[in-house]
Amino acid sequence: MPSSIIGNNHISCTIDSQGAQMVSLRSKASGKEYIWQGNPDIWKWHAPVLFPFCGNFPEGFMYNGKKYHLPQHGFLRNVEHTRISDGVYVFETSGLDDYPFALRATTSFLLDCSTLTHRVEIENTGNESLPFSLGFHTGFALSNARLEFEKAEEELGSNEFIADDKSLASTKLYTKIRSGFIDCTGTGGKRIRWESSGYSTLVLWTAPGHSRDYICIEPRIDTVPEGAKKPFKCKLQPRGKTTLEERITILA
Repeated sequence: MPSSIIGNNHISCTIDSQGAQMVSLRSKASGKEYIWQGNPDIWKWHAPVLFPFCGNFPEGFMYNGKKYHLPQHGFLRNVEHTRISDGVYVFETSGLDDYPFALRATTSFLLDCSTLTHRVEIENTGNESLPFSLGFHTGFALSNARLEFEKAEEELGSNEFIADDKSLASTKLYTKIRSGFIDCTGTGGKRIRWESSGYSTLVLWTAPGHSRDYICIEPRIDTVPEGAKKPFKCKLQPRGKTTLEERITILA
């Protein structure tokens, strides 16, 4: 797949045009890699964007009397994007076989010293309301990570989450996180600060038994719970836009 690299004096980022997916984030000083490298025997992705669905809804959805079926986590991570400038990628459609709505998705990567800002904007370019959810699924190459939240979180019982095979034996899904950032430390001293806002759900996940390899931190708008009768909770009106952003700062 075609890929491109953006960089400054501190960090470099490699982006695959399929899905506009970040596949590498490196410190130039140390050479350390901070994005999971996608071992297909464990989890083949790196940092896919989830749209227009977060999760899986095999029953499909009805629109204008016809049933449509989206793949798990939607289609955006699978489609080729057009690079319109350094770090900026666009995908446009007037409707797909499995999602008959017109839209423009713009994914951008901005570097500032040791911080990467990863942003996705979805615009409804059609004349009908667009049902959606939107999320990041970024895998960080942090072994047995310790996550220190900005604030003590009711759902955690503290401000700390220790990522091990016991704590991540199943997907962790939180709906009441108030912290604006999480400081993440992995075995060997790798440290990042992860920041995001405006999401409704935060998911922490690894493939079972692989917390020693990586951890995914996933802000989402809006995950539909298992057992729901309809796959979407949000709608974007014609000419409306929605944006999700995460910021990753390499600390060590």
